[in-house]
Amino acid sequence: MLLLLVSTPAAAQWTTVGDMPSPRREGSSLVFRGAQGIVTVAAAAPDIVRVRFGRDHSYATINRALGDANAAVRIGSRESQIVTSALTVSVQHCPFRVSVADKSGNDLDADDPERGMAYSGRAVRVWKRLRDDEQVYGFGEKVGG
Repeated sequence: MLLLLVSTPAAAQWTTVGDMPSPRREGSSLVFRGAQGIVTVAAAAPDIVRVRFGRDHSYATINRALGDANAAVRIGSRESQIVTSALTVSVQHCPFRVSVADKSGNDLDADDPERGMAYSGRAVRVWKRLRDDEQVYGFGEKVGG
């Protein structure tokens, strides 16, 4: 019995989102439907991007109407983009990776090129590229350890 307990992995088994087919456009959003599930990348406003994997269960609120009617959506065979007046969101299809730049082309955020997004059951993780001088604080609606 002890041997069985020792051999059981302590951590969840994470599966990468991997490759996704070309998305379809829904308003100012890109919707990717793959064997792994559905990923939606949306321009919630010119300066807000929302990336969602699976069902929508967020209770976070923004004090303004969501969506950017002026966002340009470009779908390519390998990469798609959402361009707003403030941001350019680039989504690589294979493997699935998301990056965000400001209107001057300065990188603001990017998925880690090796890991990207993964899931284990209903839990989702995204590994991000961080520069040596970058820090991450808070996480909005999340509380606790």
